[in-house]
Parts: sequence; C-alpha cells; structure tokens
Amino acid sequence: MSGVLRDLAAVRRTLGLRGALALVLGAAAAFALVAAGAALAARLGLFRWMAWGPLALWVAAGLAGALVARSLRRIGAGARGGLRETAALVERELALRRGAFVGLVDVGQGPPAGTSAGLAGSAARRMEARLPPGGGLGWVPRSAGVLARRLRARGALLAAALLAAAISFRVAGDAAASLVSPLRAWRAAAAARVQIAVSARMVSPGGDVVVTVSAGAARRPTLHVRAMGEPWRSIPLDADEGGRAAHRLRDIRAPLFVYASAGDVVSDTLRVGVATPAFLTAFAVTARYPVYLERPDEAFPVDAEPVGVPVGTVLAVSGAASAPLAGATLAAQAGEVPLEVSGSSFAGELVVRGSARWHLALAARQGGALAEPLPTLDVRAVPDSAPVVGVPVPGADTTAPLDLKPAVVVDARDDHG
Repeated sequence: MSGVLRDLAAVRRTLGLRGALALVLGAAAAFALVAAGAALAARLGLFRWMAWGPLALWVAAGLAGALVARSLRRIGAGARGGLRETAALVERELALRRGAFVGLVDVGQGPPAGTSAGLAGSAARRMEARLPPGGGLGWVPRSAGVLARRLRARGALLAAALLAAAISFRVAGDAAASLVSPLRAWRAAAAARVQIAVSARMVSPGGDVVVTVSAGAARRPTLHVRAMGEPWRSIPLDADEGGRAAHRLRDIRAPLFVYASAGDVVSDTLRVGVATPAFLTAFAVTARYPVYLERPDEAFPVDAEPVGVPVGTVLAVSGAASAPLAGATLAAQAGEVPLEVSGSSFAGELVVRGSARWHLALAARQGGALAEPLPTLDVRAVPDSAPVVGVPVPGADTTAPLDLKPAVVVDARDDHG
C-alpha cells in the first residue's frame, strides 16, 4: 500500500509544480506586456504629464507579485498534502468506483478499528492492479493534458511578450528610462515639477506672448514650441538661481503649443490661440425726424458727403459683427455715444444737436478692436428757423382799383417745407 500512496503523492506534487509553473509563466507574460505598453506610452510622452506613472506601475507590479507568491505558497502547501483530493481526481479520470481510491488513502493513514491489516493490503493490491502501471501523470491523463497545453500556450505568450517588450524599449529609448527600475521611477516621481505659464492664452494676429518657466534651483529649462502642423523646436533658456526663466514669442500668426522640460521632467502643454479678426457684418442707420415736421423715417446714408438733417432728429443705429462684442460706441470730437451690445449685435440712438463726424468703434471680446475701415456718419445739423410770412402784392404806395377789390398775394415760407 505504501507504494501506491507514494505514487499518488508524486502525482500530487507534479500537478502542483506544473500549476505553479503555469502561474509564473502567465504572470511573467502579463508583466512583460504591461512593460511593453508602458514603454510605448513613454515614447508617446504620456509620462511627461504623469511623472508618477512609472512608480505606480512598479507598485502595482509589486502587489501583483505578492499575490502570485501567495498563490504559489498555497499550491506548495497543497502539493505536500491533499492526497484525498488527488485520489478523488484519479477516480474521476479513470472512471473508478467513487470512494474506492479515497477509502484506500484513508486506510493507509491507519486501518479503522475492526479492520485487519491483511484485508487492507488486499484492497490496496486490487486497486493497484486497476491503476495504469508506472504511476505518474498516467493516472490523471486529462488534467495532465490540460496543464501541458496551458504551459505551452503561456510559454509562447511569454516569448511574444518579451519580444514585444524588447522592441518597445528599443523604440522608446531614453523616454522609458524611468521604467527600468523602481529606483529610477521613484526619482522621476520625486523630481521637482516644471511649471509653465503664458501671459495670454489668446492673441491678435502678429501679437506677442511671454512664456514664464520655473524649473527649480540648479536646473536649466528648455522651452519647446511648435505651430500647427510643424515639428517641435527647442529653445534653451537662461534661468536665474531659482530656476526661473522667461521668453517672448513674437509675431504669432498661427496657434502655438508650448511646454518646458528640465532633464526627464516636463511641464504641461499650453496652447496659445490666435483670434480670428472680427469684422462688421451689418450696419444700418435710420433718421427719425421731429414729430412736428410730419416726415417719414428715412435711411441715413453712410460714408457719404455731409448730410443735412434738422436739429432734434434721432439717428437709430443698429448692426452686427462676426464675433461677440465687448463694446460699441459712436465717437466724435464732441464726445462719445455708447451703444448697447448683445452678443455680436449692437444698437443705439444718436440725437442730432450739432454738426459732427461720428465714427463707429467696435471692440470684440477676444482680439481687441475690429479692423478698420468702419462706417462714419457725417452729420450737418440744420437748425429750425422761424416761419417767414410776406405780402408782396399789393406793394407799397399801390392805387386801389375802382371796385375797391385789389389783388393780394401772401408769401409764407419755412426752412422745412
């Protein structure tokens, strides 16, 4: 009986060792694949904005390793014991009567009371005759086959993962240096941050912007700039003792992207936009004459020769721009008349009190004043004179006719009709 139990224990150990090997191969393949992905992420610049990323990956790898080690200890403990479970597995795979082999294992620990050693030995010999000769994994063919296929698959996966990791690290180059060891990952995470700021996030075409970089003491930062569709260009900066530096970017005509680096540490990437020049899309002026003149409203000509209008006439101004407005005014030497703004539209009234050239001035919310030329209203104020009434006929020293019915002509005039 002792020989059968030794063979059963050997089967248990072999299954346990192969299971442990499959677990190690799978964990190693997963680690290699994660390393390959992390190297590619480093090549793409992901860890420039996540300096703690490599350290987080190493911490996760350590936790995963602890779990694998715990599982291996459990497998090892099972390999040293658990003969009843292995006997039950042999029964299922060899289609033996349930409990036949398990009962033999129980008897091997010591025959129960009332059972002779000879009877137990006879049962062991009958069981041994039914088992495949040679012992080993021939007792558990299905489980052995599953484990063999699992080992081959995980071995191939590990080889592919190691090849992918090697290629990824070669492609990533120095960008993946912080992934090589936990110490480098810690240094990258603990390194001083590089801060970057710009004087304006939006500028007018041809405008300037000042980029300020702070990289910490004893570090010389580098500014990286690129326009849309162009490669990055590096600008070394002269920093002060505190690692602070500033650089002016001039004549900006297209959106720019900027970031700063110092060693392996980089800052956030900022975008400097260029405001699209706003322009006037609609403009109209309507003249509303004083009520006593009983004249209908008329369109007032824009950008024309001086136009005479009666004093007291109200010029109703309205229009719109291609972008939201911050303000709108009519300006002349005599002063300014503010107009009401709503989004990209504006409206207001100008009461004519004197002659002046009124010029429209608009300011966009982004980009400053609208480009010239803008409309001008050349107003010539015509004061309202008193009506004139005259009697030209009959004139002075006129002789009356015999019928005493002289002709009388009355001339009444007003400057507005």
